[in-house]
Amino acid sequence: MFDTALTWSDLAFLAQGAAMTLAVTAVSVTAGTVLGIIFGVLRVQLGAIWSAPLTFVLDVFRSVPLLIQLVLGNALQSIAKLGWAPFTTSCVVLSLYTAAYCSEIIRGGIGAVPATTRRAARSLGMTWWQDMRYIVAPLATRFRFPPGSA
Repeated sequence: MFDTALTWSDLAFLAQGAAMTLAVTAVSVTAGTVLGIIFGVLRVQLGAIWSAPLTFVLDVFRSVPLLIQLVLGNALQSIAKLGWAPFTTSCVVLSLYTAAYCSEIIRGGIGAVPATTRRAARSLGMTWWQDMRYIVAPLATRFRFPPGSA
């Protein structure tokens, strides 16, 4: 007969699934954020012509539904005979998906910093890294968050 009672083995199985979900989330968000920062800065610094291939790839990752990306990622890794575990495949796909959205946030924040502010920092003798670290990053952080969210 059909039984709907939960057993300890059922709860252990659900707990194992929850732990795996948290692990995939932690890895994907961390890697996606780091990649998103790198891609966002590259899109701003390379200009429209040189960043066009990167923009195209990121737009594809933002446009295609996540479930389709997971299916395609699993199929492509088996076609390429990479032999990745499902955990690795899902982390790679979710990291790229997160990076695509994060790069737009970073690009928008950096783009919102006025060019005159960056020129003023350069005229003070700051290097590109100092300009990004001390001037652009703090201002861009303020611009990245929607008004009233803090």
